Amino acid sequence: MGLKEFIDSCPLNKYKYEEILLGDKLGEGGQAPVYRCKIGDREYASKVYDTNEWCKTNDTIDHFFDMMAEGLQVGKKLEKSKMSMKTYGYSYYEGEDNIIFMILMELLVCDGDLSNYIADSNRWWTACYMKNNKLIPKALTPYIYYNEDDDIHWCYRMPINQKIRIVTSLIKSIKELHCIGVIHGDLKTANIVLEYGVKRQMIRLIDFDNSRIIDDYDGTGCPATMGYCSPEQHNYEVSIKSDIYSLAVVIIEVWVGEIWYDGESFSECRKEVFDGLAKIGKKKSEFVRLLTECLSLESSERPTAKEVLDRFYRISFY
Repeated sequence: MGLKEFIDSCPLNKYKYEEILLGDKLGEGGQAPVYRCKIGDREYASKVYDTNEWCKTNDTIDHFFDMMAEGLQVGKKLEKSKMSMKTYGYSYYEGEDNIIFMILMELLVCDGDLSNYIADSNRWWTACYMKNNKLIPKALTPYIYYNEDDDIHWCYRMPINQKIRIVTSLIKSIKELHCIGVIHGDLKTANIVLEYGVKRQMIRLIDFDNSRIIDDYDGTGCPATMGYCSPEQHNYEVSIKSDIYSLAVVIIEVWVGEIWYDGESFSECRKEVFDGLAKIGKKKSEFVRLLTECLSLESSERPTAKEVLDRFYRISFY
């Protein structure tokens, strides 16, 4: 697909490039940087691609527009979502030997992603030191991590009610996404933000570069982020059950505070995920059983997002 075919098939708005005022860089989003931008009085987030740079590390320009077309079809689906970042349209500038391509998205009011939120110092104590093989003072939670550089034991202290709120909202966001007909394909704490709304914080899913529309796809996908990635995604296969595997990894990370993805293979990362799961509690607990099922190597054995939510509601954490 070339630029003309893309324009003819795109279901979202085309914005005039000369009317877009590009602002500060917000971060790196998948395969391109994301900037704050403005059109008139309205602010957006914009992912900005240089096609020459993209083609150096990826594929042909035709493949680029195939990918953009699929991504904006997903964006059209997400118009119905309350818990995913909106995509409004696109713009481009055609130079002599390259194209600057922009995707205009909803600008979310937040202080970073969920991984930043978990890592915030307000959710950790540092007052634990080893003395005579004991932690002094005694750690108040079981989620303890040793920092060799400072000889300090960090203690994760996110309150249980806050964990429950975040996890409940997260499961709801995946349930909604699947009901709309979209597979995220790269769920991880870096692709989840806590937006500050008028009344409360709200989970919002972002970065749909690896996403697929359930009714239109042939089962093929891209490998997602190591550690969060389901086993079938390593074989370029993806389904809604792939999101369930990644969802379980994210829930474990929220619950225990950290999972160290130092492994270079799926099996090594999976061991680290289960080391994190072991910190939650005994194998007989319903919560651990639920997460273990979500992490099944067989995608058909994983529950749906609706089943995960129904079972999570029934678990007593106090």
